[in-house]
Amino acid sequence: TVTVSCLAGIPPLLFSDKIFRKIGHPNVQVIGFLVYVIRLIGYSYLTTPYMCLIYEVMESITSALMLTSMMSYAAQLSSTTTLTTVQGVFGAAYFGLGRGFGTFIGGFLMKWLGGASPDKTVGTRATFRVLGVAAAVTAVLYFLFNIFYIRRRNHLKLSPPVEKTVDKTVEKTDIH
Repeated sequence: TVTVSCLAGIPPLLFSDKIFRKIGHPNVQVIGFLVYVIRLIGYSYLTTPYMCLIYEVMESITSALMLTSMMSYAAQLSSTTTLTTVQGVFGAAYFGLGRGFGTFIGGFLMKWLGGASPDKTVGTRATFRVLGVAAAVTAVLYFLFNIFYIRRRNHLKLSPPVEKTVDKTVEKTDIH
């Protein structure tokens, strides 16, 4: 599975710059979350182990492209003095906190959703479905956050300063 996902990740990485310029980093993130929905819910319906290879190909979007987009977007949003800090915090949050809590919560959900069922796949299938729904909710929330906060903030930053006339002198002020 790792070989399949790594090989599938090469083309998106080769064209990542063009993809980011064409659809933008936030849209790549939303698409990545939506592909996570397909992957996670798809995993919950697997009956044959080899079928997982279909969903591993999607990891090229959910891991390779999303992670590259996140790092690149962090560079775009931060200043030169805060770039390494922002990328370091992101890396620590994703690889440290995210994976740690994800493993803990996933294991807890598998046990809790499986209940007393002797079939151990019950909790696993339900967990994948719950996490698929969580990815869908995250996609919608991030999409709305991007539209109503980030785009609005960036639009205000890019708008030209308003000129006010005070006692026959022109004074430039920013409207932030």
